[in-house]
Amino acid sequence: KEKDEDASEEGEDPVYKEVTTEETLNSMQAIWTRNKSDITEEEYHTFYKGAFHDYEDPEKIIHWSAEGTTEFKGLLYLPKKAPFDLFYNEEAKGLHLYVKRVFITNDCKELLPSYLRFVKGVVDSADLSLNVSREILQNNPLIRRIGKNVVSKTLSTLKSMQQKEPEAYEAFWAEFGRVIKEGMHTDHANKDKISHLLQFESNKTDAGKTISLKDYVARMQPDQKEIYF
Repeated sequence: KEKDEDASEEGEDPVYKEVTTEETLNSMQAIWTRNKSDITEEEYHTFYKGAFHDYEDPEKIIHWSAEGTTEFKGLLYLPKKAPFDLFYNEEAKGLHLYVKRVFITNDCKELLPSYLRFVKGVVDSADLSLNVSREILQNNPLIRRIGKNVVSKTLSTLKSMQQKEPEAYEAFWAEFGRVIKEGMHTDHANKDKISHLLQFESNKTDAGKTISLKDYVARMQPDQKEIYF
């Protein structure tokens, strides 16, 4: 906003007018279409906070372009803190879906399974029709392929975080671990990948500290045959 000097006189309240530019709006709305090397961390964070109504910076940013039989751009965010309604499935929102930069819906649940409902972000498809409807989305093979790619990218990012940033992952697990565990019962195609992401407390760890099952098995005694829980 900028002050309109001509519209206010002495003794009167100043008048303000909204000043926006098409360039600024387009830059913010289509940040996912830009080259990653041209986007600052501050720009990523500003878009996240404005689009997804979070006051904290995200824990992770996942920005990529998929090419080949299915072409789309994805910009995903992993939050730092779990929202208060995380376990109310009926309130869970999906990803924002665009087609060739044209907004379609802000809750495309077909792109994310329920156990990843904490992920926020945008998917912009180059292949979907602009006339796509909710009914078409629910039974669209292209949406299923995009969703499979989105899930794979999310799980691989979590795995990398677990391996390379164990302290950050442990804090993330404390917030979202109970939700990720749901995938063991619902996503049979990715069950093995999810199992490697699970963290557990052990009698060898401090209260509240967790380790992966792989790490637990690696330090088992040679004669240990069972795991008690």
